[in-house]
Order: sequence, then structure tokens, then C-alpha cells
Amino acid sequence: MKLGFTMCNPPFFSDSDYYNPLESKLDSNFFSCSDRSTPGGEYEFIKTMIEESLMLEEEAKHCIIWFTSMIGIKKTVPKIEQFIESKFPDIQTYQTTSYCQGRKTRWYVGWSFVANPASLPKNRLIIFIKDISLFLFLNFSPKFFSIP
Repeated sequence: MKLGFTMCNPPFFSDSDYYNPLESKLDSNFFSCSDRSTPGGEYEFIKTMIEESLMLEEEAKHCIIWFTSMIGIKKTVPKIEQFIESKFPDIQTYQTTSYCQGRKTRWYVGWSFVANPASLPKNRLIIFIKDISLFLFLNFSPKFFSIP
């Protein structure tokens, strides 16, 4: 079985980074502490995801075309890019983009063990149009990096 992608919305904050009493009161109806924060914040969470994807067996790595995650803090983006680049040539390709809705901007990162995912037949890519973030992520003009 082939999967087009995996997707994650990680906790953005480390325990010490986040405390806004007003937001905390509003969010408590929707989010648990582990939904909002994790040790090391989103950078450590996404870094662990990348490391875990590298530990998959070769066959599994090529069954999932894109491993993706949302990023909520802009300064995390270059750190994640640098970490992914340190994993070349195992990781063949990665992309980043941003999406702004109102006053909120979110960034997205995707990495792949497939050298040129764009060349795959379109019926192998799964796109859920109901999720606008994902739709934009898969259909944008990204920064595109690949090993020659």
C-alpha cells in the first residue's frame, strides 16, 4: 500500500515558552497541556519525527511519499531546514511553505526519501481538498531542494 503523506500538527511550545492567562483560559476547553507544549517545543518534536522516519525500514520509507508537519513558530523553520539538510543523502528532498489566514501564519515542512516526488503519477498522490492547509501544501510553489 502506498500513502501520499503523513501529517502532524505538533505542540508548538516548550513548557517554559508558553503562558498567556487569557489564551490559557480559552484554550483549556479545547487543548490539553500536551496538545500545547512538549519538552523542547516543536523543534524537538519535529526533529524526533524526522529521526524516527529515518529509522523506518527501506520499504516503508518508500511507501510514504511525504512526511509533513505544520510549524507554528517562524524561527523554527530554518532550524528544521538545517537539520533536514544534515540528513542528506538519506532524505532526498524537502519542501517548506507558509500559509497566512488573517493574522495567523503557519509554516509547513515536508521531507521525502523519494528523489523526485513530483514525477510520480498523480494518482499516487492523495489530496484532501477539504483541508485547505494540506491542499495548499501539496499545490504550492515551494522552495524545492534535492540532491543532484
